[in-house]
Amino acid sequence: MSVIPTDASHAESISVPDAELLFRGQFHRAGPDLVLTGHDGRHHLIPGYFAGEKHPALVAPNGARLSPDLVDLLAGSPTPGEYAQAQPTTPPDAIGKVEKVVGDVTVMRNGVAVALHVGDAVYKSDVIQTGANSSVGIGFPDGTALNLVPNTRMALNEYSYDPNGTSNGALFSLVEGTFAFVAGKVAHTGGMNIETPVATMGIRGTTGFVEQVATITATVGNVTYSFAVVDDPGSTGHGQYDLIDANGNIIATVSQTGTVTYVTPQGPGAQPLVQVQAMTAAQVAFEQAIIQQVFQTLNLLNNPSQNSQPTPGTPGSSTPPGELNNLQHLLQENGGNPFTINIPVPGPTGPANVSGTVTITTNTPTVTGQPSSATIAWQSALNGTWETGSDWTGGGAPGTSQGAEIDLPVKVTIDEAEAVASLIIGASATLNIISNGALTVSNGISNSGLIEINSSGSDPTLAINGTVYLLDSGKIEMLGATAENLITGVPGSGATLVNVNNTIIGSGTIGQGDGALTLVNGSAGLIEAKPLLATDSGILVIDTGNTVSNSGVLEAAAGGTLQIDDPVNNLGTILADGGTVNISNTINNAGGTIEAIGANALVELADATIQGGTLTTSGSGASGSNINVVVATGANMSVLDGASEGSLTVDGYLGVFQGAQLELQGTIHIDGANGEIDVGGPTNGPTAQPTNLVIDGTVTIDTDGLNTTSASISLDGSASNTVQIIAASSGGTLDKSTP
Repeated sequence: MSVIPTDASHAESISVPDAELLFRGQFHRAGPDLVLTGHDGRHHLIPGYFAGEKHPALVAPNGARLSPDLVDLLAGSPTPGEYAQAQPTTPPDAIGKVEKVVGDVTVMRNGVAVALHVGDAVYKSDVIQTGANSSVGIGFPDGTALNLVPNTRMALNEYSYDPNGTSNGALFSLVEGTFAFVAGKVAHTGGMNIETPVATMGIRGTTGFVEQVATITATVGNVTYSFAVVDDPGSTGHGQYDLIDANGNIIATVSQTGTVTYVTPQGPGAQPLVQVQAMTAAQVAFEQAIIQQVFQTLNLLNNPSQNSQPTPGTPGSSTPPGELNNLQHLLQENGGNPFTINIPVPGPTGPANVSGTVTITTNTPTVTGQPSSATIAWQSALNGTWETGSDWTGGGAPGTSQGAEIDLPVKVTIDEAEAVASLIIGASATLNIISNGALTVSNGISNSGLIEINSSGSDPTLAINGTVYLLDSGKIEMLGATAENLITGVPGSGATLVNVNNTIIGSGTIGQGDGALTLVNGSAGLIEAKPLLATDSGILVIDTGNTVSNSGVLEAAAGGTLQIDDPVNNLGTILADGGTVNISNTINNAGGTIEAIGANALVELADATIQGGTLTTSGSGASGSNINVVVATGANMSVLDGASEGSLTVDGYLGVFQGAQLELQGTIHIDGANGEIDVGGPTNGPTAQPTNLVIDGTVTIDTDGLNTTSASISLDGSASNTVQIIAASSGGTLDKSTP
């Protein structure tokens, strides 16, 4: 057991050196001491934490914090077990009810974990936890609704509501994860606050969501939380809420739909960084999905008969006619028990409801092994093939409705088509998908080990069915030929791969250009082109047919080529680090960077459009690294767009190949010691056609006074190649502005 020291000079807070331990660990009281237990089972002691009347906040290295009251709730009661049942025999007053549950959801109640089910009450001081691939919807009497997505932990600190009162209040605390909410009457007749690790939301009535953009790890220092509002249900109007720091200062007001407010902690005692940006297409899709879930919770809250839970062994409650359209729901909620429905029938004075009793029965085939909802674990200590049933718990390989877990130090090989609901790969485990093998995953992938997509003649495939979050800092290696290692989407499933914090590396193809897959690379995600074996192509193609969202890093390492065929919304980095990045589409680079660093690093623009942001190189001319406009087979016109998404900065060397064309729009900053746009300097292109710098509209070349001597546009024509500055067909004006 390690000891986390306290600092008497900063009695109001204690620094916890491991962010993952703080936000994902378990909290326990040991007399006056606080014990934090990490996912690795190690214990960390904060001596005397509960000894005083006033307890300190716990602060991560990045400045995110848990308040003293929240720590008290997470640690549980000094007398654990009191009121621990899901339905206490002598309970305090319930403050809300569970309206819907998917997967494994628990409540920590006075230090005891209890499973939650639809219809269960929730109480003041409960701490709700959703597991992987799980979610929960909770409704409150005032009309407030919460929806927590997978891997979210939230405390229900306080809640009071009197329909006739004006001093109502609610306080909830997010520990980790993502949630959506609809604020009810409490927010209008008192106050509703939701604490997060970076700010407290002061809500006075609205609908919105909060997303933890990156999974917290022990070393991550830039976890960002995003905040948004949407139109209220059944309305085109919306409210707003303030974001308040630990000192009570309003750091932002979230009030505009279609935008995201990002809050990133900058370290203990420092003000967080606040940024507001327009939603990307992927964020709009995410918003629609999560808000639809919270609206479902609200609908169940407002129409309780739609979600009545029968007492075990007794008939269910009355079901409105509309529910007959949802047989799946009726089957899940009534489980073969008879239940009452009201059927509208014509009458002499109009429709009338006639009650009847219905029993739904199904013929369920007998399945050997584990129940369909179980996670099937690999139990053999030896390497083996996936389809060998005896190597799995329950005697059979996992199926499409089951989860698969490989946590032992083994390599499990897939050489035929398989499908699972979810996948867990432990830190010392390897899943090897080889020729003729395919694995379809429908929910999340928790990968802290290694997944190999390993071709030797046919197409090994990892197929994404629906939205799949790739978690837990593992690695996916693509080994062999580019065209034969595939990550694809199942057509019609709305397949979205969200790489939260894994590394996808090697040679292969992500997507098949058919629009069946959407790729989201989170701020801790890395997608890297690199030959891992001597026989590998080193070429990694991103060609989903949809817009890619990148907040992390898309990279070409030495010997690798990253081919980006899709449009990209880039808030992170597109990086050639000794390798080549080829871009042939539109990059919305506002807030992002495209870089070429190190020897032989190249970024090639082939009929590409770069909108805003920064282009950076570490070299100039033939030396170091370059960003080059190359001759393309299509329109042969790449564009630096400094207008539509803000100005664009060239910080380094950008060359235009002989025979290529570069169009400038808006404001272009040329900065840095080697800041240059060199038109016709690189000699790799054909010399028969001219090299053109095209001016579209009014273009301002601005050095910002940073490099007025060497920042330049160079025209390097020759006897064999004409270099010219020309206007676009709509006209153009070139202006140089130097302060």
